[in-house]
Amino acid sequence: MAKKKELELNDVLTKLSYIFPSDMYILDRKDVVEGKKSFERNDGHYTCSLSTEAVEVVKKYLPKKKYIYISDVKKAKKDLDEFLYTDIDDDTIMKLEAERSRFLTKCEDIEIWNELNINEKIIDDIFIGKETTILIPEYNKLEIEVSKSLLPLITKKNINELRYSTRKVEGLPEVVVDVVFCMEQELFNFYMVYSYLVC
Repeated sequence: MAKKKELELNDVLTKLSYIFPSDMYILDRKDVVEGKKSFERNDGHYTCSLSTEAVEVVKKYLPKKKYIYISDVKKAKKDLDEFLYTDIDDDTIMKLEAERSRFLTKCEDIEIWNELNINEKIIDDIFIGKETTILIPEYNKLEIEVSKSLLPLITKKNINELRYSTRKVEGLPEVVVDVVFCMEQELFNFYMVYSYLVC
């Protein structure tokens, strides 16, 4: 039997670069949230919780710092030192912790994940680049639009492994619902959060 290739930092960064096309932060060497440039390019809030194996790689290759910023994930694969920063100001740290608390922590606390139950016609539409409506029945049959650009790392083969959950955003006069998608990958759990106003 062929020996399994040892996981390298580049393997982790390559996978993460599909989600964070520009910059990202690594918190406590296990949680990943998008930087400002990635957020502006992405269509929702994307966060990741690294697997045990990926955490060990991060510990091996990256500085022992609570907060790490990588300013260009793709370019960092060739020259990590040029794009890695650990001197992060207090205001940014507060925003990062708020982001982690609002999205990643709550995602990990979800106990019930629902299947999308979408048919082959909808799947085909998504992958030919057509915006498609799917039904979220928990909130008066909320309809949301999805497209391939909204679902990084999703393929025809794995799209039915995508799970979702819903939660009402508290403290707002309107009814706003976060629809949280989760995809389990080999190196991390990947969460996408989209907010919708329920009429």
